[in-house]
Amino acid sequence: MTGESQHIKLFAHFDGPDQIFIGNGEGLHISSTGSSSFVSPYGFHITFKLNKLLHVPSISKNLLSVSQFAWDNSVF
Repeated sequence: MTGESQHIKLFAHFDGPDQIFIGNGEGLHISSTGSSSFVSPYGFHITFKLNKLLHVPSISKNLLSVSQFAWDNSVF
């Protein structure tokens, strides 16, 4: 999840009722979904993918699902 749309390279508008619920019970609107990638800082020939990335404009921190990241990149 990210609050900054520039982090998403390929995106599509999200028109669903789903929301992200935070600790106080507040529901945050999902604006769009998409994917992105980044180069590993340890090896420039390694690129990691981020699939099923959610753009939630009102979220203040970027969040990463470790299990989804491992699945997307076939790493464990």
